[in-house]
Amino acid sequence: MEDFFSKTLSCTIDGRRGWINHLAVDPEYQGMKIGQQIIKELEMRFKKIGCEKINLLIERNNEKVQEFYEKQGFKKDELLFMEKWI
Repeated sequence: MEDFFSKTLSCTIDGRRGWINHLAVDPEYQGMKIGQQIIKELEMRFKKIGCEKINLLIERNNEKVQEFYEKQGFKKDELLFMEKWI
């Protein structure tokens, strides 16, 4: 049985859109569908409170994570990300 620290999720919702800010599964437990189960649970909870869409940001060179989210039904969007360091 995986222990409490084998996975983590940080997410937010603005009423209509949910954001996955951070999802991680300890490498020792990857491949056991834990991440997939977390996504399914999150989708169910977001839908229950009226969330229509889930967004997330991934660095372009992180192909392994892109593949994971594509398998979960996420699609790429050509939005422009902007930032300002202060």
